[in-house]
Amino acid sequence: MTMSSDTRLSLQDFLQPLHVDLDTIHSLAKAFYHNFIHLAADDLAQFLPTPISESILKPVSKSGHGSGGSNLRVGFIELSPEEAVSREGGHGLTNGASNGVSNAATRVARLKEQSWPIAEHLKSMNDTKLFDWIGECIAAVVTEGCRAWALAADEPIPLGITFSFPMVQRSLNEASIIAMGKGFAIHGDVELGSLLLTGYNKSRRELPPIRIAAIANDSVSTLVSFNYLYGEDSRKKAAMGLIVGTGCNATIPLKLAALHESKRPARISLLPGEAPEQVRIAVNTEWSIKGSAPPLQKLGLITRWDEALDAAGEMPGFQPLEYMTAGRYLGELGRLMLLDYLDSPNDSVSTLVSFNYIYGEDSRKKAAMGLIVGTGCNATIPLKLAALHESKRPARISLLPGEAPEQVRIAVNTEWSIKGSAPPLQKLGLITRWDEALDAAGEMPGFQPLEYMTAGRYLGELGRLMLLDYLDSRLGVDASALPSALLTRHGMTTTFLSHFRPLDPEALVSQLETEFPTKAPFQWTTDMATALYHMSKAIEVRAAGIVSAAVVALLRMAGDIPEAGDSSGAEEPRELGVGYTGGCIAHFQDYLHDTQRFLDELVARDLGDKPPVRIVLSPCHDGGIKGAGILAAAAESSLDRET
Repeated sequence: MTMSSDTRLSLQDFLQPLHVDLDTIHSLAKAFYHNFIHLAADDLAQFLPTPISESILKPVSKSGHGSGGSNLRVGFIELSPEEAVSREGGHGLTNGASNGVSNAATRVARLKEQSWPIAEHLKSMNDTKLFDWIGECIAAVVTEGCRAWALAADEPIPLGITFSFPMVQRSLNEASIIAMGKGFAIHGDVELGSLLLTGYNKSRRELPPIRIAAIANDSVSTLVSFNYLYGEDSRKKAAMGLIVGTGCNATIPLKLAALHESKRPARISLLPGEAPEQVRIAVNTEWSIKGSAPPLQKLGLITRWDEALDAAGEMPGFQPLEYMTAGRYLGELGRLMLLDYLDSPNDSVSTLVSFNYIYGEDSRKKAAMGLIVGTGCNATIPLKLAALHESKRPARISLLPGEAPEQVRIAVNTEWSIKGSAPPLQKLGLITRWDEALDAAGEMPGFQPLEYMTAGRYLGELGRLMLLDYLDSRLGVDASALPSALLTRHGMTTTFLSHFRPLDPEALVSQLETEFPTKAPFQWTTDMATALYHMSKAIEVRAAGIVSAAVVALLRMAGDIPEAGDSSGAEEPRELGVGYTGGCIAHFQDYLHDTQRFLDELVARDLGDKPPVRIVLSPCHDGGIKGAGILAAAAESSLDRET
C-alpha cells in the first residue's frame, strides 16, 4: 500500500527541517572553514595538536612490534617494510579506487589482539579502578606475547595509545584528559600515561615493563594509519581521517598558524630540515562538539527531533552535529520521528597515523586526513604550528633529522564535535527542535552539538524523538498506547535504523513489529513504517552533508584544496585520501555513499568538472589500534625539538 497524496505531503512538510541540498552544504562548508580557522587559533578545547610532524608519519617502514589499545583493544602491531609489500603486489590505492580495500593493509599486522567491551559499570568507575582494569587487560596481551616471542623481561615494550576523548598533549607521549562523556565518570584533568602505567604495573608481576611511546586521539590514529596504507603521489593524497560510526569525528593536517596559540604544541616531531611554521600537524577536529553547531543552525538543519534527542541526552547541547550524523543517535532520531508521525490528524589521531602508513604518499595521492564516524565523530589533520593558539603549541615535537619545528605540520585532533563548532550549524539553521531536545536530555547539554547530528551514539535516539513527534503531531496517536521501548530514551537503536531499508512498506512493518511489539488498539501501519524510513534517510543525508562540509572545510584550511579557479594543469586529479573508520558511516543507510557524493559535488562546485584534486573516502578500519602501534614505531626513529 502506498501513501496517500495528503499523507505524503504532510510527511514532506514534517521532514522539511531536516532537508539539506547542495546549496546548503556548500554554504555550511564555507561557514565551517571560517569557524575552524577561529577554533584552531582561539578555542582551547578544540583543534588539539599531537606533537609529531606530518612527515614522520610517512617513512615509517621498519619491521618491529608495538602495542596499542582502543576502547578497549590491545595487541601487538608488526609493520612490514614498504619494499617487501611492493614485491607482493603493490601497496597503494589507484586513483578512483574509493571506499575499497587496499592490498596495502598487509603492511600492518595485528598480532595477539584481544578486545573487551567496556560495560556501563566500568564506565561509572573512578579513574583508578577503570585504569587498573585496563592495565590488567594490557598485561593479559603482553603475557601472550611473552609466550609467543620470548620477550626479555627487562626490556621495556613501547606502548602506543589511542584514546577516544579530547586531550591536551604536551608531547607525543604525554597527555591529560580534558573530558570524557559517553557515560564515563572521569571528568578531566587526568594524566593518561601515568594512570595506564600504574594500572599495568599492578598486574605486571614478571612481565616486561612498558614505556609510553605515543598517545593520540582515535581520529588522529585513523589518519596516521590511512597515510601509511594509502600512500601519496601526484594524483592522490591521504588528506583526512573520518569516523562516522557510533560517533562522528575527523582529523586533518593543518598549519600551526591555524590554531589558537595556546593549542600549538611546544615541541613537534619533524623530519630533518623541516621548520615548525612550515609543516602541518594532525588536528583532531572534534567537529561534533557544539562549536560546530552555528552552520547547522544557520541553515536550519537542526530539527525539533534533533532538539528532542539532544535534550534527552547525557550532555544536552554538547554534540549537535553527532546527533545528526552518527550511529549512536540515528536510530533514536528515527524513533522520535515515528512517534511524532503516529500522533497527529514525527573515538581520531591514531586513525590518521594508521591511514598515513597504509595509504602511502606519492605525486598522485596523499593521506590527508583521519575521520571517525562511529559512536562519536571526530577528525585529525596535519596543520602548521602557526595555525594554533600559542598555548596549544607543544613545547617539544617529534621530528625527523633536519626538520625545523616552524616548517612542519603536526597532527591536530580537531574535536570538531565540541560546542565551538556549533555557530556554523546555528547560522544555517541546521539545528532542529529534535536536536535541541536530544541535547537537553544528555549528560552535558550543549557540549557536542555536531556529534549529536552525525554520530552513532545519537542518531537512533534522534530518530526516536522524531518518530514520537510525528506520531503525536501528525497522526494523533496517544503516547500511552505506544510500545514502552519507544518511550524509553535510546529505546530505538542506531543499528535498527541503519537496517530499516529498503522502502518495502510491508517488510518494514514486520521489522517494527519485531523490534517494538504492540498491544491493541495500537498497530503499526505501512504509512508509519514508510514515514520512519524517510526519517531515517533524512537523518542520514543531513549527517552525510554535515560531515562532508566539515571535511572540505578542513582540507581547505590545511591548504590541500586550492582556491576556486586554481588549477595544477594535471591531466588527472590528485587524490586527497580521507581515511575513515566507524560502523555508523559504513552501515547507517547510505551514509558512506552520500558523504562521497557530497564531497564530489562540493569540489566540482568550487573547482569545476575537472578539478585538480579529488577527495576520496578510503577505509581505515582498526585504525585506532594500528595507528597507536605505528606512532610508537615512529616515535622510536624521531627527534624531539623545541618549538
